Amino acid sequence: MPVGSRRSDLEIVRDILKMDPGGAPTQLRYDANLSYPQFQKYLAYLEQSHLVEMERKGPQITNVLVTDKGRRILRLLDGLFVTLGFEPAAEDGRSI
Repeated sequence: MPVGSRRSDLEIVRDILKMDPGGAPTQLRYDANLSYPQFQKYLAYLEQSHLVEMERKGPQITNVLVTDKGRRILRLLDGLFVTLGFEPAAEDGRSI
């Protein structure tokens, strides 16, 4: 990321969408390096946007799954980040 040291909202959304499919929310939060309130905000946004689905057991979220729409958005974001020079393209022409 050439501009600054803090991640943008798009970078955070992308990081969450790249997480292990079917991941437990606590592990996703740690992997995304977000505080609990931040993670809750992004998770709610992603669910309302139909980019993720959450499996629940009662009120507790047990798994976060990336939807087909979420995977399409992730591919678009990957391409955008490569085009803008935020990261290099992979050898096969796809983004990393």
